[in-house]
Amino acid sequence: MRKIIVLVIVFVVFVLGNSYSQSLKLHGRVLNGETKDYIQYANVSIKGSYLGTCSNQIGEFILNYPDSLKNEQLVISCLGYKKRTVSLSNLSKNDTIDLLLEPVPFFVEEVNVYSNQLSAEEMVKRVIKSLNKNYSRKPYFMKGFLRDKVHNVYDLKNVRLTEAAVEIQKDELSKKIYRDKVRVKEIRNSLNYSKRGSKIIYKLKQAFFRFSDENPIYRTLQYADYTDSKVLRELLKNERYGFYISGTTMYGNKPVKIIDIKEEYVKLFFKKHPLTGKAYQLVRLYVDIETYAIVKSEYFRVANVVKDLPEENKLYLFQDTLMTQAVKQYDEKGGKYYLNYASYFGVIHDQPGSGIKKHLYVNHVELLINNLIVSKKEFDRIRRKNLLKKDVLLWDMEYTYNPDFWKNYNIILDKPLDQKVKVDLEHDVSLEDQFKETGSVKSK
Repeated sequence: MRKIIVLVIVFVVFVLGNSYSQSLKLHGRVLNGETKDYIQYANVSIKGSYLGTCSNQIGEFILNYPDSLKNEQLVISCLGYKKRTVSLSNLSKNDTIDLLLEPVPFFVEEVNVYSNQLSAEEMVKRVIKSLNKNYSRKPYFMKGFLRDKVHNVYDLKNVRLTEAAVEIQKDELSKKIYRDKVRVKEIRNSLNYSKRGSKIIYKLKQAFFRFSDENPIYRTLQYADYTDSKVLRELLKNERYGFYISGTTMYGNKPVKIIDIKEEYVKLFFKKHPLTGKAYQLVRLYVDIETYAIVKSEYFRVANVVKDLPEENKLYLFQDTLMTQAVKQYDEKGGKYYLNYASYFGVIHDQPGSGIKKHLYVNHVELLINNLIVSKKEFDRIRRKNLLKKDVLLWDMEYTYNPDFWKNYNIILDKPLDQKVKVDLEHDVSLEDQFKETGSVKSK
């Protein structure tokens, strides 16, 4: 009898322990409270924690979180909208929840009620002075999800998909220079349907054009990073760029200035010649005018060098061809701003070029930071043996596919993109089977 009682107690403790540590799942949509339009890349996080995700291109998200946080507050924020906080305990875990955000009117500079009389250049100088105050300069650790889609710009067909769970360690080298260490925790790859060319010709192109293989994680993390004072100072010194305040919006219930830094001249034979608009670069900074923190940055490189592109590949803001775009979004945690989303669109030299006419492969990379650890004692340092090198090709890595890992891992939902990807990539084999097949081949 005593043995039975002991077994029952052990069983109850086991069940209660499992229920206490279980993962909960919240499925929601972030919508404009007035128009009911979806809001892309809104930040969704749990107050008092560093756990979070973001909405996708149609406003949808799934947030996995531990049972221990079930009574906390959910915080939803996005540039151009008022921040909203709701109790997790009041949200249904069985249905898709619509979370409405109140839009904030956009003010052009002429009628900007928040004007503080500073020029765009003066604001950028204040941003530089405030960098150490606004962004952590101590080592910290980020967990994230990366999706790398590759398509041919001439027919818009997807040829490859990579998804990875990554861990990133920010290390301080000096007061101005920081180093990213990356390791891959899990990865899954589709088959590669690109028309690859000769590796010999590829190596010759590398030598002639002076490019080298580059990992999409490092490219997305480090490309066009305007929290680096050196990058901002170089822009201020470069007489080819004009600085303008184009408007005011809100983020986190704070006023934000929009600063455009546009390439306007090219120097030939020691003279400045105005650009015609066919090829130029533009940097757009969204600056909190209370703290002078950059809450979002965008970089565009526009050209007109690729002919016969579909209309879908035109950037209508400029009416020219978008060659490169880099976006970084930040969120305030504990008095500091940390990266929570980054994307990169452009050519990444990570496979032999086909050399075939009408084939130009472009990467669209998205990086979601879904967890943050700021205490050095609480994260496992990335050692040299686990460090992902910058020239390692993600799509060609050795791995074993682990489908159970992905069930409760916070990712950017791939709707509606999954339909286009499936049409292009699932010729005879489903993506799930491709993940398994590629993993089994690479692990041998």
